[in-house]
Amino acid sequence: MLKEAPCNVAIVQGEKMDQIKRVVITATDNVNSQLAAELSPALLDRFKSELLVLHALPGDATGDDETQARRWLDSFADKANLKVKGERRILKADKPNEAIVGEVREGDLLLMGASKGGSLEQLLFTSVPQKVAEQIAVPMITFKRFQSQKRSWFERIIAGKKAVVK
Repeated sequence: MLKEAPCNVAIVQGEKMDQIKRVVITATDNVNSQLAAELSPALLDRFKSELLVLHALPGDATGDDETQARRWLDSFADKANLKVKGERRILKADKPNEAIVGEVREGDLLLMGASKGGSLEQLLFTSVPQKVAEQIAVPMITFKRFQSQKRSWFERIIAGKKAVVK
């Protein structure tokens, strides 16, 4: 994913965009996932499709965790101004990517926010969106919201760029 794009970014993967019957959004607690949800109504309207919003919890999550997650999912949808009624599903799994892949079917368009990890984390680990993209055969759009970042004087010297200030 582009690391320092000066704008919001959406990367489209896959084909069969003319066969979309359902838009699936993965809801996570980061600005990239929120951007995916905010832009989903236009896609739902374009494809005249159903909506499924997924949120993953650890496999050992309790009933209280699920209740709290359902409340969080409602607030996520409200924050994204997601007025379209659709199914909201809580997944319990030790590997979120496998749970998401298990929910996606032919005719779906999957919307995910990019992982919020830093450069080092992205270098060392494969992100959930990347793992999912490698395992599915349906179109997927990964979103990344622009966020200006402050750089130290050392980073500016090494990169040869001016600091970006909020």
